[in-house]
Amino acid sequence: MEYNSKIEAFDWRYSAAIVGLVKYLDFYGIEYEKDEDVLKYNKEDITKEKYLNFVESYFKDKLFHVEIENVIKFKSDFSEDEIKFVNEKLSANTVLKNLFKGIKFDGLNKEKILDVIEKNRNEIIEKTFVNRLILYRNFCNTSNFFSDGNKVCRVNGYYIDLNRKDRTYSYNFKNNGVVRKDDLIFDFIPFGFIIGDVSFFINNNS
Repeated sequence: MEYNSKIEAFDWRYSAAIVGLVKYLDFYGIEYEKDEDVLKYNKEDITKEKYLNFVESYFKDKLFHVEIENVIKFKSDFSEDEIKFVNEKLSANTVLKNLFKGIKFDGLNKEKILDVIEKNRNEIIEKTFVNRLILYRNFCNTSNFFSDGNKVCRVNGYYIDLNRKDRTYSYNFKNNGVVRKDDLIFDFIPFGFIIGDVSFFINNNS
């Protein structure tokens, strides 16, 4: 099979991205080819809708709306603790606060809660994933999420603000020492890590 894109494990960023992308492709049963250093795939297989669906599945224990659904979806009777828990999650971040403004879970309106989540699922997933400190924001600049053709690398520690007047980001004051190359594939870096209270990636690309 012919593939139109490939990644080589040049450094830890590409290595982690390869690990994450393989998990994504396996999740959808999409064909690819890999050896020790190179992953070949088709760029068209990466879409934002598929990506967000994968986020929801992979990080389901770290997304507030999934926690809400797990409590109320398959039940009709709720304890006071469960009602309190759901209401805490309904205001756990800005996107949920805005969507559920004026709506509280009372144990009888679960269909209303589930309907709001379903109608806004992709927005909730994206904004929670991108802005939560232990998820995307821990690895990449949030303004570059799922974008292409950027002038600077989205990965934290490599990103630079081109609007700054000084040049303190360059090595020994030489701008050609700055690693600027960006790639949409870096959005798969979070899936290359084991994420808990501490995130780590074992790099064996050498």
